[in-house]
Amino acid sequence: MDEKKLLVEKIIGCAVDNGVADRRDVIFLRNRLYTILGWENDGNTPQLPAGETAGKRLSELVSELCDLIGQAGRDGLGESREQVETRLIGEIVPPPSAVERQFAEILRLKGGEGALTWYYQFSQHTDYIKVAAIARNRQWTSATVHGEMEITINLSKPEKDPLEIARLKARPAASYPKCLLCIENEGFCGNINNRPARHNHRMLRLDLAGREWYFQFSPYLYYPEHSILINPEHRDMVIDSDVIANFLAFVDMFPHYLIGSNSDIPIVGGSILNHDHYQAGSHRFPVERAGERIGFAHPRFPEMIFSYLNWPVSTLKITGHRAGITAMFDEILAAWYGYQNPAIGIVRQSAAGERHNGITPIMRK
Repeated sequence: MDEKKLLVEKIIGCAVDNGVADRRDVIFLRNRLYTILGWENDGNTPQLPAGETAGKRLSELVSELCDLIGQAGRDGLGESREQVETRLIGEIVPPPSAVERQFAEILRLKGGEGALTWYYQFSQHTDYIKVAAIARNRQWTSATVHGEMEITINLSKPEKDPLEIARLKARPAASYPKCLLCIENEGFCGNINNRPARHNHRMLRLDLAGREWYFQFSPYLYYPEHSILINPEHRDMVIDSDVIANFLAFVDMFPHYLIGSNSDIPIVGGSILNHDHYQAGSHRFPVERAGERIGFAHPRFPEMIFSYLNWPVSTLKITGHRAGITAMFDEILAAWYGYQNPAIGIVRQSAAGERHNGITPIMRK
């Protein structure tokens, strides 16, 4: 029996079993994989024993195939093993339009939670979410005066191979896609200039407050169901009045998720600041369980609840209806961006006019 061809059958069978591919497409997928691998299809297809793919991940089987075919068999398929493996999986994954149609149908039948559960599992089965790598992460909790904190050490992101690093020195800087968040990464072959292979990448197009956005899960989850919402336009992150409208639209669609954004200025912390994006997920963070230091009312919105939380950084929680939250967000943002008190070290901008004050907004319905 040809072990390599048997592995191809296992790969296709695993994809069908996990809902990544349709049984109707088995012949098509076999011919496609044989073609890119440079094999002749003589019609002698190995029969896959029952239960052969049970408990297997697509990425494991593809890795086994790469081991079998060796470097010579991978030549021409990519500059690195990661590119080869991702390309083989990408040949099986349906195109973005088909993924979106399936998501929309599940959304119609099961609602937002059911649809995102399907897409989360799909992203794991297609190895866009790096399940095996994420398992290496370490996390624990610790009691503090601010409540129980979560600590995570992310060990999942891969280090570059020394040979790839050597080749990188001789290559010009990559300019496409412009960054790792751009929608042009969808299906991109990758290169050794810090552009990972994304043959298996499939985003979901969403409408947020009348504007087009794209949704994906993070390949290296920092927390359960860590997801990213991406502006299709490559433009700088900005926290302004549009944020609340977008947040409200998202939590209306997926009320079991939180949505938030890093600050839009580099002095506050790390993020990909040159591409407008938000982050979301099902995880409930320690800040959401923080106790209240001070509670107060607002004369114009007496039905809303304002709380200054017991948290290491200044945190204001507002609970109420959307009209009040929208109005208060705009007022607070304008007041904070313009506020300074040099006596206690708060200076709103640098001498060159660079803003210093920022916020990290989050919302849960």
